[in-house]
Amino acid sequence: MREDTRFVLPRAVVSASAAAWGLVGGQLFAGLVLAALLQLPALLRWRLELEPAHYYRAADLTSVGFAAFAIYEFNGRGLLGIYGILAGIPLSVAPLVLLAGYSEQQAIPASALALSIRRRVLAGTAPEIWLDPGPAFVALCLLAASGGKLPAPWFDLLAAAILCALLVAARPRGTSFPPWGTALVCAGALGLSTAAGLVRLHAGLEDALQSWFTAHWYVPDFDRATTSIGRLGRLKLSDAVRLRVRTTRPLTAPLLIAEASYQTFRLGTWSTEARRYEAVDAEPGGGAWRLAPAAPGPAETLEIDLPQTREVGMLPLPLGTRRLVSDQIIEIRRNAIGAVQAEAAPGQVRFRVETGAAVGGPPPQAADLVVPEEYAAALRTVGAEIGLQGLAPQSALAVIRRFFAERFRYSLVQRGFFPGRLPLSAFLLQDRHGHCEYFASATVLLLRHAGIPARYAVGYGVDEYSRLEAAYVARARHAHAWALAWVDGRWMPIDTTPALWYALESDAAGATQWVSDLWSWAEFRLARLRLAIEALDARILLGLAAALVLVLAWRLRGQIRARRDAAPPALAANLPDAALRPLFAALAARGLTPQPGETVGAFLGRLLPARSTAGELRRLVALYYRNRFRAGGLPEKEHAELVALAADYVRAAPGTTLRTVR
Repeated sequence: MREDTRFVLPRAVVSASAAAWGLVGGQLFAGLVLAALLQLPALLRWRLELEPAHYYRAADLTSVGFAAFAIYEFNGRGLLGIYGILAGIPLSVAPLVLLAGYSEQQAIPASALALSIRRRVLAGTAPEIWLDPGPAFVALCLLAASGGKLPAPWFDLLAAAILCALLVAARPRGTSFPPWGTALVCAGALGLSTAAGLVRLHAGLEDALQSWFTAHWYVPDFDRATTSIGRLGRLKLSDAVRLRVRTTRPLTAPLLIAEASYQTFRLGTWSTEARRYEAVDAEPGGGAWRLAPAAPGPAETLEIDLPQTREVGMLPLPLGTRRLVSDQIIEIRRNAIGAVQAEAAPGQVRFRVETGAAVGGPPPQAADLVVPEEYAAALRTVGAEIGLQGLAPQSALAVIRRFFAERFRYSLVQRGFFPGRLPLSAFLLQDRHGHCEYFASATVLLLRHAGIPARYAVGYGVDEYSRLEAAYVARARHAHAWALAWVDGRWMPIDTTPALWYALESDAAGATQWVSDLWSWAEFRLARLRLAIEALDARILLGLAAALVLVLAWRLRGQIRARRDAAPPALAANLPDAALRPLFAALAARGLTPQPGETVGAFLGRLLPARSTAGELRRLVALYYRNRFRAGGLPEKEHAELVALAADYVRAAPGTTLRTVR
């Protein structure tokens, strides 16, 4: 029996990968149990006697289970379900890996992994190939862990350590240290680059899925904002530019531009009952809309460029917008709590807004004071902790701001969501770290607990200036949420998210961001150029076209005249047969040249007399064509005859009366 020389990865490396996945991905218990089960065969002496059919059934059940798990995640979390799928991949393939570890073969047949291979093996047309699932399982553990809560540098080191362990396990016996150590260093470098690549692959995949889904399938619900509160993993948003803002003077603080505000919070989703939008009358002449009455104090003008993918979309506006001007927007509609919709042709929409001191706006409604019952106990605990009850509105605002500034920190990495757990309560009482949606939602509920009407607002934080765009830009990762509080008869923005959030988002920018920025800028400039061309008056375009036609006609007229006045080339110089050149030169000297398209035979027959018989002329023409088109030319005797006939006509031409040219 031939010895099996397959490389089998040590169980310790496989078990360590499972434990690392559980630790990094927030599945510590599952990771430790799986690691113990994977290591147990190394301590046991017995093995299972399995046939390929056993592996077939296990692989089929694993595939069905993974498909059901993926459907469950996408159904419950939407696009964010990809995080749950990635985190659960090791558990999905664990049955096959465990089956191989407890079997005599210590491997799985390739036919269990693909139906096409299975058919050939069962038909006897292909041999069975056995594979060690260990290396693939280690790679899947790394893939799953890359979406966990471990910061990128530490995860990179973890990946490098696992790959180095693979190299140690595969070290051939008797290998000296220098080459092995060099290979170990190379493996570490490979691990770091692989880890970085996996992280970038995650971000790129999510960006592509979000863009594709938004552009082709997603129908926005303007009355609902689904947050990522309680979701698993790290939030990753793209570098795509969503807004371009030009100001009359540099910004001294981040500019909050709101798309909408919401009143009701339930199960991580904010919504509003103000679903009816009413048209706002345009000013006389059109192209301008008054959104708020003029107020004393200086006004500032902002110019905003917004890519709109559908005819109707929410219009991002800074708080205190008084007036809006645009020659692209067809109609403006607004709901009872101030959210604004715009109808315009899809593409780049440009509008100007005049802003100033915030005015009163639509007054608060009963829904702006409602506290969800499930969060009442947590809010009472926090309110008692910071002494919130009985404070005047301005004092309550100061206490809430100080509470979040001193006792909370910003983080994009979230713990897992477990059934029955209220993530916002855990944020207020235990974790005390999260992203802007946590801070904004908790702030709204605390304000309401203190008796201050409040709403949840979403939009963008604008603070990045782009020299390429010559404007401030808001990227997808600059999407932001904050609270609106009704104090002293007007709505005030209350942003309790630590200011560090903007810097952390900027640090997360990819190394190739400049490429996407350049592409985005080129698309934007092309769209603006197309709009400028479409905006030109039709009469101007008609006049330009007429002027172009006249210029072309004048140039063609000059070329036709030049061709008509130019002397025709002497045909004698272009004849391929030297025997006829003297004859054509003599005729040209008398002003006789062929007409356009006239053949040599027709020309000579029209002008030359038949000196003795018509057969001489026909003989001359026939010899000429035979000499021209026959390979190798005429025989010597016939060529001499052609020369003699041509010379005879040359001598006769000057003193002979030629036929009249018609």
